[in-house]
Amino acid sequence: MNTKAVIDFWYKKLNFPQKYNAEFESILDKISIDESTSIETYNFEETDGKKNLLYFLYFCESLKERYEKKGISLDILYDTLSDIVTWTNIWSDLKGELYLGEIKWLKFHMTMKIFRLGRLQFCMEKAAQDILVAGISKGDNVIEIHIPSGGAMTKELCLDAIGRAKEFFNEFYPEYDYKGFTCNSWLLDRTLKEILPKDSNIVAFQDMFSIVYDMKCDAILKYVFHWNTTRETLEQEKCTSRFAEKVKEMTLAGTDFYQSLGFLNIP
Repeated sequence: MNTKAVIDFWYKKLNFPQKYNAEFESILDKISIDESTSIETYNFEETDGKKNLLYFLYFCESLKERYEKKGISLDILYDTLSDIVTWTNIWSDLKGELYLGEIKWLKFHMTMKIFRLGRLQFCMEKAAQDILVAGISKGDNVIEIHIPSGGAMTKELCLDAIGRAKEFFNEFYPEYDYKGFTCNSWLLDRTLKEILPKDSNIVAFQDMFSIVYDMKCDAILKYVFHWNTTRETLEQEKCTSRFAEKVKEMTLAGTDFYQSLGFLNIP
């Protein structure tokens, strides 16, 4: 396939919303791609979201070859690459035009550092700080758990994903000597227990971890409302759930929210 055919193939394979089709076909025709550019040499300061989208779709083909060489299922590849669609949706909504942002985050996907296995994503990383109670020192190999958007997040699905991850890294990265699973997320903010019922999926997810560090952070506003939401703009945001209503109410009343670091306390 030529370059444009490769990009078009991955656009269709990842099942982008049809609302983008006309704009996608237009930019595919107008923007030239340098075939010598790789994910390793790409300019990650690039602010042209259309160019980002075409290049990242182009990089999918070489990534597929890496997966095949390592023997990893292409179903895992497609699930992992679904994040390209997620971040295209988020940034296109912000910009009012077809646009791919968060490319520094997506570099992890394109360089086989992160994999989606069931409901969760798992990233090979270095511990950012000591978690001595878990036997983890700053710089140690860990597997970071991330929670992609969309779908139910039941404890059963999360445990299934963690089980898959243990098997996956044992099979495909046996040389990766990691000290444990960590998670650094707004979803681990224990303030949320004041809002949510005890049997909620988020509370169940929190209870799987031992929390070791909290940092004031308004990331919750981005995920519950829009990606550019701040305390200053929150008043104009519409609530689509009782949870969103409560988050808005508490934020406007001055409540602090946090991003919390935890380690998985399940063997």
